[in-house]
Amino acid sequence: MAQDVPVEAVPGLDFVGVGLRVGEGVQLLSGLTIALQGGGGLVAILGPSGCGKSTFLKVVAGILAHTEGKVAWRGVELGTDAEFDAGEVGYVPQFRSEE
Repeated sequence: MAQDVPVEAVPGLDFVGVGLRVGEGVQLLSGLTIALQGGGGLVAILGPSGCGKSTFLKVVAGILAHTEGKVAWRGVELGTDAEFDAGEVGYVPQFRSEE
């Protein structure tokens, strides 16, 4: 019989002091520190238009590279040569239809 592991004990996605600057030093993210525990759940990022939700998710997905701080998945820093299973993290962007 499988033993349940408490969610708190499963490493997940960790952002420590993450920042993102683009262009001529425009700061899009600053000092973002968050720990999302693993365990097979879903996470929703909510906020008003323009607050940085999509930018945050693009950093998680590796579409944009953070310029400050550290991002780690299950204790392994992203941006290294580490290999991850394709199904470990999903990203579903929202598109508006032009009707």
